[in-house]
Parts: sequence; structure tokens; C-alpha cells
Amino acid sequence: MADNEYKPEEEGSLDEFEKDVIAQEKKKSQRNLAISLVVLVVLAGAGYYLYSSMFGGSEAPPPPVQPPKLASTPEPAAPAVPAAPAAPAKPAAPPVAPAKPAVASTPPAVSKVAGAKITPAAPGTYTLQLGVFTEKKNAEAIIKQVESLGFSPETLEKPVSVKSIGIYTGYYRYRELALEGSAKLTKDGFANKVVLKGPGNYTVEVGAYRTEKQADGLVKQLNAKGYKVDVDYTSVKKPASVVLLRNIENADRVKEITGALAEKKIDYVVLKKK
Repeated sequence: MADNEYKPEEEGSLDEFEKDVIAQEKKKSQRNLAISLVVLVVLAGAGYYLYSSMFGGSEAPPPPVQPPKLASTPEPAAPAVPAAPAAPAKPAAPPVAPAKPAVASTPPAVSKVAGAKITPAAPGTYTLQLGVFTEKKNAEAIIKQVESLGFSPETLEKPVSVKSIGIYTGYYRYRELALEGSAKLTKDGFANKVVLKGPGNYTVEVGAYRTEKQADGLVKQLNAKGYKVDVDYTSVKKPASVVLLRNIENADRVKEITGALAEKKIDYVVLKKK
């Protein structure tokens, strides 16, 4: 009964009381289980000892080991009577060696289209240059056309040298005189502007073109009106957009792409990188 007594050192709640009671019951059960196990082990050992003392000597002795029997020496067999010699067999035909498969030399891969031979595609990496544009809108127009064919062009921004053909008329020492010449050109229907080319050196620019064909047309019109014309060829650096199709693996693919571009009348230049 002493194990079930509960004497709290301090006043506690009912829950704490129940927890302590449960813990004490658990400890008691564990202790009783351990005692039972020890008793069982002792009884089992004693029983085994008594059984061995009473019945251990009555076991039958093991059977004697029989010596192995020696194998008897076989009697010599009677000599065989030689049989009559058989007729010699016809010699068999020598085996035919298997024919070695003919090893054909590996020719270069040649495909035929409508009976014509096509040479193998040359190895290497190709790039197509689709144009160089100083006007962004022109580059964007080409890019849209190429994308509509299922290709993905790239744009490389870089400065390029652009030829400029300037059309000038008249050289004046003073700006006031250049303005008078400009007014006369305006009256004749030519757009223009006064420019300073050096100290005390004024002129009137009537136009600036990139091709000689365009410049020649204006020169003829000015000459017809009696103007003395000076044509100035210069080269200036301008930002430009280079449109490219890169990393084309072989010549067959190049032919496929350039064929599609030709149908859309898109210019290109093929560049090869070994």
C-alpha cells in the first residue's frame, strides 16, 4: 500500500495528481515485470540442470566408424580379336572456304535529284548578311519579312562609312550675299540652306544624296536654270544596323534558306567561317 500513497510537497491541481499516480503505477508494473522475468530465468536454469543430471548418461554410444573398403583390382580384359580391315572410305571433298564479303570502297556521299549528281555539302559554319541599314525602320522591315519565313535574324549595331554627295552652288565672302543666293534658289523651286565651309567662305547647299544617279538628276535641273554647280563627294560615319542569319551548319541548309529569301526578293551575301 505504501507504493500507492501520494504525499505532495506542495498543493497542486487534480491533473498533476492523476499524472503522478499514473507514473507510479507504471513504475510498479515495470518492476513487477522485471522480477517475473528473473524468476522465470532461474526456474528454467534449474530445470535444465535437473534434466541433464537424470538423463544425460543414458544416451546410446555413437556407432563405430567403418573403415573404407579398398577398391578391388580389375582383372585384365581378354585381348580383342582384330576385325577384318574395312574398305578404305572415299576421301571427303575438302571444305569450301566461305567467300569473303566484298568490301566496297566508301565513295563520297552523293545524292541524285532528277538524275543529276549533287556534290556533298562542304563542312563549315555559314552566315548570311541580309543588309546594312542606316535607317532603323528599313532594318525592321527586312527583319519582319525574314521572320515571316520562319527564320530568326540577328541585328548587329555598328558605325559604317556612308558616302555623301553634296550639291552646292555659289561661293560668297559674306553671309548676307549667301542669303541672297539662297533666296533666288528658293524662288526657282529648289530647297536649300546656307552653310559655312570655312572662314569667309559661304555656299548654298541644294541637296545631299547617296547615289550618283540621284545627284545627277538635280545637277541637270540646276544647270538648266543657269546655276554653276559644284559636286562634293565625302564619306561620313553613321550608326547602322547589320541584319544577319548566323550559325547555318552546312551548304544544303544555306541553299534552302537562300531559296526562300530569293522568292521574297530579299538580298543577301553568304559568308563562310571555317
